[in-house]
Amino acid sequence: TSEGEKGILSLPDSGKNGDWQVYDYFVNSDRDRPIKNELCDWGLLTALTVDKTASRVALAADKRTGTFDLIYDEHGGVSVGKQRTETILPFSAVWLCFLSDSECLIAAGYDLDSSCDRYFNWHQLGVGCWAHIKLSDSPKISFHQFDINLGWGSSGVPLVLSKDERTIFGVDKSGCLYSWNVSSGERNLISGIDRHGDTKLGIAHVALLENTLFCGFNRDGYPLHTFPLSSLDPCKIKMSHMMR
Repeated sequence: TSEGEKGILSLPDSGKNGDWQVYDYFVNSDRDRPIKNELCDWGLLTALTVDKTASRVALAADKRTGTFDLIYDEHGGVSVGKQRTETILPFSAVWLCFLSDSECLIAAGYDLDSSCDRYFNWHQLGVGCWAHIKLSDSPKISFHQFDINLGWGSSGVPLVLSKDERTIFGVDKSGCLYSWNVSSGERNLISGIDRHGDTKLGIAHVALLENTLFCGFNRDGYPLHTFPLSSLDPCKIKMSHMMR
């Protein structure tokens, strides 16, 4: 965040056996100002996002997702207000994204077996699916199953929404780039050779900047992969001097 901006984040609470809480925080503010902790009953938060108007927050605790109003006071503080929606999903949500109208939310994640440790046994995570949620008093949800081995694991997020909000881009554990149409759910292979079950590159984390998608993997050393979406021809850039 920039100086003077506000934000919401989740931090581990060592006093509650790994539970996470939502805090408000202030850049360059008085350190003696008390920090409010809210939503403690949600336990471990697996995803969190704020809409573009900074008036609503969405969060997930595995299969449980909810949206809440954000309340600002005269001192610049922000707190979690009224809960607007709650949805139980058939997968563990680790990625949330509001569409620009704040009336739709996209959630995605993997299938998590109760005996699987998401951090150490990431290669055993199920393929999962994604959901398009139309937020209302009775949310309308459409589900779309992933049928590829996306780069799930630990804190990696292998998905990103396009700037025009029409497409979800995702990278699997072998370095293939896929796209999903937000409206229809249709999947396309954009780059690479589909090798089902290939996990040689491991966990992926992606980010979109202008027309270029950047991606790194936990089993690929220091190279940073780029996918120029204007041409859809991936190239590799060595970034070891920046990744120490």
